[in-house]
This record gives sequence, structure tokens and C-alpha cells, in this order.
Amino acid sequence: MVRLLVTAGLAILSMVMLLVLAQGLNAGADDRGRLAVKAERSAPAESEGLAVLRRDKTGQFHVTAAVNGVEGRFLVDTGADVVALSPEDADAMGVAFDAAAMGPILQTATGPANGVVASIDRLEVAGQKLHDVPVAVVEGLDKPLLGQSALRKLGRVSLRGDRLIIGG
Repeated sequence: MVRLLVTAGLAILSMVMLLVLAQGLNAGADDRGRLAVKAERSAPAESEGLAVLRRDKTGQFHVTAAVNGVEGRFLVDTGADVVALSPEDADAMGVAFDAAAMGPILQTATGPANGVVASIDRLEVAGQKLHDVPVAVVEGLDKPLLGQSALRKLGRVSLRGDRLIIGG
């Protein structure tokens, strides 16, 4: 029953995964496809508790966030239910997960993707500190995704032209 609920809850994430995998985007990754922890810093412009992100050359929004004190570059994905990390990124960022419990939790362009739901102890993003944030650890994920499990805790998220405004 729990697996069924997790699968249903990650349905939106699977659609996003299809898009990300189909495009083969590797921004923020090193030559092995792993998260480049010393990724280029594109700190949001912050004013009165708001973070303003500018659309990048790919038309997407990225933000630098720290998971348990380890920085990484995340694709802001308002359509994803949860934050998502690859097992390698989760290990590098100190996110505990049970690799033995991994199983098919979503459908991608290349077939089912194995993963497991875990929790991020501490996530710092857009000038805010979040605790106990649900995360999907998914095999084959190109880049970390910042989904609704974090975004809804940050306040309002709005799109104005080429700017994504978080907070308020």
C-alpha cells in the first residue's frame, strides 16, 4: 500500500524526469555525470525575503542550495512533487537512504526508474533553512531537482517573464 501511494505521489515527478532525461541536460555535472559540488554560484538576488531567479540560456531556472551543508546546483521544478537526487548526489550530500529498498517508483523515457523516498535533514535555499524535507533518491537522475516538497515551504512561487520569484 505504501509503495502504491509513493508511486502515485511521484507521478508528476516521472513526467518531469521524462523531459529531463529526454533532453539529456547535464548542467552542474562533472564529466562522470555526478553533481559538481563546486558548481558555478548563481546566487539569487534577495530582497525582503524574496529570491529572484533569472531564466538561464536553456530557458530553465537553477538555484544553488545546500543539503546538509554541501552546495549543489538544482533545477527548480515546480511540477515535481518532491526534491529529487541521484544516489551519488545523496551520498555526497549526506542524505541517508536504504539502497536495498530501491525499487521501481517512476516511469522514464527509458523505462522504469528505481528509487526510494528519504528525508533531507537540512536544506538551505533562497535564504531560508528547511528541515526534514522529503526527497526521492532516483537512479539515473541527471541533476538534482528542487520540487514542491521544498518549494511549498519557501512561500509563494511566481513567474514574471524571465524571473522566478520565491518567497513572500
